[in-house]
Amino acid sequence: MKAIFALSFCSLALMAQADLKSDTAPTYKKIDAAFMKKDIKAFESATRPLMAKDFKFFDQGKPMTYDQMIANLKDTFAMMSTVKSASVHMVTSKEMGKKATSACEHNIDGTMMGPDNKPHSVTMTGTSNETWVREGKTWKMTSMKWVKQAMTMDGKPFDLTKMSAPPKANPMKKKGH
Repeated sequence: MKAIFALSFCSLALMAQADLKSDTAPTYKKIDAAFMKKDIKAFESATRPLMAKDFKFFDQGKPMTYDQMIANLKDTFAMMSTVKSASVHMVTSKEMGKKATSACEHNIDGTMMGPDNKPHSVTMTGTSNETWVREGKTWKMTSMKWVKQAMTMDGKPFDLTKMSAPPKANPMKKKGH
């Protein structure tokens, strides 16, 4: 799940023209805004039209389709109480005719309820590698793979995938019995 959240800043959308890197900036702003609002529909609106039909997202080596990635991201948005900042930017890109590769940095800061049912400050960072193909005048992302991920809770390393849900109260149990 932490990878999916980090994904939140995923370099999934392009309005590609001549230069892959410079053309991503406006779309990344839309992705950042979607994360700030925890708005999965805005994220999808910015990214879905620019995904290759055979797009694959790789999280901890496990391949996922775009729809599976969106479902996981929706769950991640639900876990976050607030998003204080969110950013994604392409740090490198290399175009080779109708194909391209890129590396992106992802950062998000926010709050979420912890296993103790109290709010905690969380920070997620990551680096991803993407592959692209040009279809007409538009770049389409064919894959995204996490190559580095880190998450902290209250400044300490944290693995979201190992967090369990807080226990629910037993409505049948009465006080004093």
